Amino acid sequence: MHHIIAGAFRYRTNADKKIEQLKLKGFNPSYIGTNPFGLYLVAYDSFTDSNKALEALREIKRTQKDAWLKSGH
Repeated sequence: MHHIIAGAFRYRTNADKKIEQLKLKGFNPSYIGTNPFGLYLVAYDSFTDSNKALEALREIKRTQKDAWLKSGH
């Protein structure tokens, strides 16, 4: 899977708030676990196709500067 990350949060409640904000903006967000530092990761969306993920990342970065791609499970 390829995830377009919206943010990494120390507290799960903040991750949940970000998910709700992204839903209101029309994204398909999800909580995708924690990183090695224990921060909760929230994705704008997730893709199985790397080309579609890169295309979506370019589109998101037009308005959201703090987005990055993470490949993983």
